[in-house]
Amino acid sequence: MTTATPVRQKSDLAVFWTVTFVTTWAFWLLAITLGGSPTSSPTVLPYLLGGFGPVFGAIVVRVRRGRRREPVPAHTVPLRLSARLLWALPLLVLASATVVGAALLADLPGGPVVSLTEGQKLIATIGGPVPFLISMVIAGPLAEEPGWRGTATRACSRR
Repeated sequence: MTTATPVRQKSDLAVFWTVTFVTTWAFWLLAITLGGSPTSSPTVLPYLLGGFGPVFGAIVVRVRRGRRREPVPAHTVPLRLSARLLWALPLLVLASATVVGAALLADLPGGPVVSLTEGQKLIATIGGPVPFLISMVIAGPLAEEPGWRGTATRACSRR
């Protein structure tokens, strides 16, 4: 196994940026061309897939590194499940609880009052609670973290 040279790291970063922006904007321009809301058919799928541009870029870089027989960098998101994944649900609940708690307490110092009607409209527009949870809790972080945090940020920091 060989390690990546700085030139290869820069090349991988250029490939990552190119794949990320081309795929993201290709899907989003398709959605814009189709017209309609990002939460309605037929535009919802291209908008959603456009958000996965960073993952597509990270996959391309990972495949390129594998073909060059370079080791997977220690900072990348592992492809196998681990015991750390068990922490995901409690951390999601804790993060959600802090946001909900802050929203409920915001009106005490004179902030806006929480409107459950607006939340219900948003959930109904997306198609119900299950699609809402998938799009907000799962798809959002999965669409971006492996690419931006796992590939681009680490390549820029040169650790």
